[in-house]
Amino acid sequence: MRISLISLGVLAVVSALVLLLRRGLLVSRVRGGSMLPAYRDGDVLLAVRRSLFRRLRAGDVVVCRVPEGFHVPGGGDDPLLVKRVAAVGGEPHPAADEGRVRDGMVHVVGDSADHSLDSNVFGALPEALVVGVVLRRMTGVTRAPQSR
Repeated sequence: MRISLISLGVLAVVSALVLLLRRGLLVSRVRGGSMLPAYRDGDVLLAVRRSLFRRLRAGDVVVCRVPEGFHVPGGGDDPLLVKRVAAVGGEPHPAADEGRVRDGMVHVVGDSADHSLDSNVFGALPEALVVGVVLRRMTGVTRAPQSR
């Protein structure tokens, strides 16, 4: 009887951890060259979901949804973008000589500005469109083949 209670306890803890990880973590693949040189096309990234994370800060790499009215070629029904936060609400607007990013908004950019669909194209995003904050590139995961 004692072993059964211990087994049930272990099972409950493991189940809770699996649920937390499934709901708390996100795996996303970089598409295109907008984040070069930090991340290449095909890199697989591990992110923590936004709801579990601290406030966004300039410099964070985030996974975000595409705003309404914009299309990502090859992005499917629910495309996600990987971008770097340039400014958050209340900070100076990086794309203008004056003004600040509105509260509740975030200005995101690609590291390779010439090849990026980002806030310089669609404007600042509502923070609600930020799905997660990148923790790291996953190693041992195969990148998409590089075109030559």
